[in-house]
Amino acid sequence: MEDQGDYKGAETAWNQAIKLEPKAAVFYSYNLAIRQNYGHYLCENHSYNNAITEFQEILKMDSDWNIARPCLYISLYNVGRKDEAAQVLAEYRNWNQTHGVPDDSDQIEVRQPRIDDPRGRTRL
Repeated sequence: MEDQGDYKGAETAWNQAIKLEPKAAVFYSYNLAIRQNYGHYLCENHSYNNAITEFQEILKMDSDWNIARPCLYISLYNVGRKDEAAQVLAEYRNWNQTHGVPDDSDQIEVRQPRIDDPRGRTRL
């Protein structure tokens, strides 16, 4: 479902799976890749405060999970927490530099949501 862009459907299916097998929630809570994907979904759907919580939890679990920082930056910026966003961006750049990863932070775009999606959703 997620591959087809049906994020709401994917979230509903996930919640139903948790009801059927509650132990899946334990697996989720420790699986950074799943949490990253969910946080990205939240960010893309403008649920910025929930995305912030998700990405902060990920970084508490593993501060080297640098892929969480771009969406955390975007989410913080969009809720007006620009000083914190700037700090996250600096951490992202520093991590890239200290780990020999090319700095791609100039590709992180923060744009105000617009309402011109043909499906009627508010999109970036």
